[in-house]
Amino acid sequence: MSTDEKVPVEATLEAPLTPKKKKKEKKETDERGDSKSPKPRKHDPSAAAAGSNDESVEKSPKSLKKERKSKKKDKEVAVQGEIPLIEESLNESNASIDKSPKKSKKKDKSKSPKSRKKETVTAVDAAAVFDEEASKFIKKEKKKKKKKDKAHHIDGSNSDTSELLDTETTVDAYTTATETTGATMRAWQLAAYNADVHAAVDSLKLVDVPMPTITDENHVLIKVSFAAINPVDYKLFSGALHGACPIETFPYTPGFDVAGIVVAVGDNVSKIKVGDKVIADIGLVETCKSPAPPQGPAGAFAEYAVVPQNIVVICNNIENLKMVAGLPLVGLTVYQAMFTGNNKSFTKNPLGSLEEYQRILILGGASATGALAIQMAKAVGATVATTASSASKLKNNSMTKVEFCKSLGADTVIDYTKQDWSEELKDLAFDMILDCVGQPDDPGKAAKVLKAGGLYVSIANFSMEGRCDGVRYEGMLLRSNAEDLQKIMDMVNNKKLKVPIDSIFSFSELQDAMNRQTSGKASGKVILTIGGE
Repeated sequence: MSTDEKVPVEATLEAPLTPKKKKKEKKETDERGDSKSPKPRKHDPSAAAAGSNDESVEKSPKSLKKERKSKKKDKEVAVQGEIPLIEESLNESNASIDKSPKKSKKKDKSKSPKSRKKETVTAVDAAAVFDEEASKFIKKEKKKKKKKDKAHHIDGSNSDTSELLDTETTVDAYTTATETTGATMRAWQLAAYNADVHAAVDSLKLVDVPMPTITDENHVLIKVSFAAINPVDYKLFSGALHGACPIETFPYTPGFDVAGIVVAVGDNVSKIKVGDKVIADIGLVETCKSPAPPQGPAGAFAEYAVVPQNIVVICNNIENLKMVAGLPLVGLTVYQAMFTGNNKSFTKNPLGSLEEYQRILILGGASATGALAIQMAKAVGATVATTASSASKLKNNSMTKVEFCKSLGADTVIDYTKQDWSEELKDLAFDMILDCVGQPDDPGKAAKVLKAGGLYVSIANFSMEGRCDGVRYEGMLLRSNAEDLQKIMDMVNNKKLKVPIDSIFSFSELQDAMNRQTSGKASGKVILTIGGE
């Protein structure tokens, strides 16, 4: 059988008779003289006692009932054993079909007319059909597995077994629904690099693409509720970062911050369950590389996303995922810059180790990274100074950016439009400077405010020209991982950290959301509503 042909469930359970076998069976029936339906015969106890092998001997009603129960039980066990094999076969078929479009158009005669009709759904309602099909499949399989558990009297491990079965069921439901509907999803895509970032943003297209599938046992499938815009999203468009973070597969779907609901998990995923609310930073250095991972680079600006389990954090206690959708990328960036975590600098050195009573200067306190940095620094008991503008106000708010930074807990706010931070904070012996802006002349001012051997970490200016003696300069890119993200999420749960939201856009307004981010006027996160409220 070609791997391009889909295997119906029935075919794995009971093979149909070939014409040759049918002819042979008819001949044997004719020889017994019972080509027509034979009349019921009375049970012959003597024949049963003699252990007769003649299948034509009528069995007692009690024996027949017992045999039917045994066959039904065997068939249920067979179905359970075959589901993973079917899923594997269908996944292999999907991969082959993707590579051979012509073969995918071939009709599968093993499918019922109803199934073939579902494959012709339009791109507009394909995702809805997928959800409906998956839901039906899950309900059917749950009833079957619940009946099996009850029959076997599972004691002491019911909840664990039930969770495992639910996970397996949903993976099967996802595969089955995808196969029977030919479902697609909507995703924003960029066709090619463009040195003109604004032109690149204008060229983004919202298109229908195939639903993603789990191809790695350590991955999970997320139905995306919200995504967040980050500066790195549009910085990739120009190709300027190609040397360090290449995009080798075009068109590609941008975006790294995702918040949503888990709808399927790989075989090796145990801690994350179907239905969990989760957040993740898909990963710049983790996905924008050569060769690209199977799921491709980035991918947050779509209705579904596949991500590795080791970068996912569960947040079921968060009522509205919108409130933490913008946390992963900026949160990890700030946390690792100030506390190192599971990361190192470009020169393989430790980053920050900010502690209570130390002093930190945050350049760009009203930015998304700056706003989180102020809160994290205050959470550990550090003294915080930052820079912002009193001339700029928050969107839909009468508060200036200087006032905004003070509301987050900053001890000192320097209005950079009127004051020079290197003069205002001179000789105060700061332990660390976190540069969230990237002004070219800032590194050269660092020695005026830092203590001897003080640390200057930039997440926005990697060249850092004009360096001073006696200052340790480090550049970094975040490393996506669940351990660090969980510590950040703990700050949120303990009311020590809140993600400021600048603005919220609908899924169809991605280009407007990107333009808001490129304007440099955003204070807090720009959020994209995809499948959420």
